[in-house]
This record gives sequence, structure tokens and C-alpha cells, in this order.
Amino acid sequence: MYEPQRRIPFGFHGDWGTVYKKIVDLDKAKLSDRDIAFENNFYRDIGASIQFKPTEEITITHEQALKGLKTETLYTTVETTDSYWDDDMKDFVCCVSIGDLVNVLGRLWIVTGLKEKVKYSPNKLSFFYLELTSIN
Repeated sequence: MYEPQRRIPFGFHGDWGTVYKKIVDLDKAKLSDRDIAFENNFYRDIGASIQFKPTEEITITHEQALKGLKTETLYTTVETTDSYWDDDMKDFVCCVSIGDLVNVLGRLWIVTGLKEKVKYSPNKLSFFYLELTSIN
């Protein structure tokens, strides 16, 4: 379902990554080696590589999640054009959603934001910008 059906190639500027979707019905799903755990949830590899292109430098901050404990957190934005056809929306939709986990650029990230920019030439071309936050 989430496998890309439309992709505008980036050439040598893109990096291939893995996308993990949250397993909603854990009772029916059998966990496999394609699954990862994060914050008491399980996520499954969608089974297809997605191409990402960094659009800005990685920002490094030191955040204090717990009193007295500072951790390094990274932020970045990446672009993808990988999308699939959604019958309900009657349109192509990004293969990645807010809340998904993404393994790209050498680390694991959570998707915290998603924006779409559209160009017409003459067909609609969607470019998706994903805001990522590192997972330590």
C-alpha cells in the first residue's frame, strides 16, 4: 500500500531510507525482524526504499528532557517525491506520514512535520518536505 507508485528521481543528490509505520492492531500483527520498538509502540518496515534529499543542514541542540539530564537532539528537513495512489482521496499521497520513523542519513528519526509543495508541468507534481527529529 505504501510502496511508491510515483517518484521523481533526484539522481545522485538523494539518499535511500527505510520508513516504519506504527502497528495499530498489535493483537493481529505478528512481530517480525522488520519491526522496531519505540516508546512502547511497535513499527514495521513498509518493505520499500524511499528516496530522501536533505534540504538543509542538520541542527544540533542540547535539550533537557529530564531534570539534570541533557541530551543531544538533531533536527533536519528532507524532501521526497515518493507517493502512492490513495483511492479515498483520489490523489497521490506521500509514502511517509507524521509519526512515522525514518532511517536515513545514518540515523533513526521521527517525522514531526509534513508539507507539500505542488508544481504543474502540465501534470501535478508533488514535493513533500518532512521535518525530522532524531531519536536517541
